[in-house]
Amino acid sequence: MKILMIAPTPFFSDRGCHIRIYEEIRTLQELGHNITLCTYHLGNNIAGINIKRIINIPWYNKIDAGPSWHKIYLDLLLFLKAFKVSYQDNFDIIHAHLHEGVFIGKAIKILHFNKIPLIFDSQGGLLSELKSHNFVKEKGIIKKMICFLEKKSYKIADKVIASSNYLKNDKVQVITDSTNQEFKVTRNELENLKQSLGLSNKKIVVYSGGIKKCKGIDSIFEAAIKVIPKIANIVFLIIGYGDLKKYKELANNLKISSHFLFTDRINYFDLPKYLKIADLAIDPKHDSTEASGKIINYMRAGLPIIAYDNNFNKKVLGKKGIYINNSSELSSRILDFFSDNSPNQIHTSTKNSYTEISSIYYNIKNDKNHSKS
Repeated sequence: MKILMIAPTPFFSDRGCHIRIYEEIRTLQELGHNITLCTYHLGNNIAGINIKRIINIPWYNKIDAGPSWHKIYLDLLLFLKAFKVSYQDNFDIIHAHLHEGVFIGKAIKILHFNKIPLIFDSQGGLLSELKSHNFVKEKGIIKKMICFLEKKSYKIADKVIASSNYLKNDKVQVITDSTNQEFKVTRNELENLKQSLGLSNKKIVVYSGGIKKCKGIDSIFEAAIKVIPKIANIVFLIIGYGDLKKYKELANNLKISSHFLFTDRINYFDLPKYLKIADLAIDPKHDSTEASGKIINYMRAGLPIIAYDNNFNKKVLGKKGIYINNSSELSSRILDFFSDNSPNQIHTSTKNSYTEISSIYYNIKNDKNHSKS
């Protein structure tokens, strides 16, 4: 089938949202589908993916996660680009990512006389995500508008794909994150990487993801202060980008910078070898309507994982997860892990759930009632 994908984000930028989009495309292409992706002007092109970008906006260069008022006109430009592309081929499905994307997709569907089914690929609640970035206040007109738009976004699509079971709706099908990444790395490669990073003979705790307060980064530092005096050779390997300057300064101020290594942004396709050198992985993000793509990669790397005790993490990790209920427990779990001679290990195989999207395509295309949404 011919699929028009809409992604209102600077694809590809080596972060969770984009990794899900990439892995979906890769799986769907392997199943024979033809994907055209419309996205922002920023981001890396990936061989084998047909990407159509909006015109260059020289003053906008934000690639990390989080809202921006600039997205108002960026999304208008994305609508114009996607609308133009939609008339260049006979697309079978519109597959829209994120909340802005589904409204763009709905507008294009209407302009095609509702003949093209619309799928909304949601990666979490809009309001909860904006709150986590301190973009909206607890009360006010903006919050009410966001609530209205979020509820509307789930109604206007013919089918909703969610990364976790935070939505209760007949239209919703949960498609959990998965990865096709190749995690075969030789021992020599791992030893060379450790040596180049100055991590030989170190106990390594890894975090990969956005470097922002809303991701729980502060709790890593709170834990480190308690752990470092008891494990002298421990290093916290922080992989990702965002507020790097802020947290490097925090490490210096706390006099623990020698126990932190910030890699900054690395290529997603190099991630396996960075994860494989670690002893333990952590996901310190607390409440979220999003699934955690980083946990899937941690699992593929065969790492024990410390994460919050919530429905998504328990569904994925089961009894093999190392769970915390609050940030103060993180340090004790790390200490327990390194004092335990036989810690829990995580299975290195994960089911590729993205194959289920192909079935959704065929089911919705064959449903004669799709235009009633």
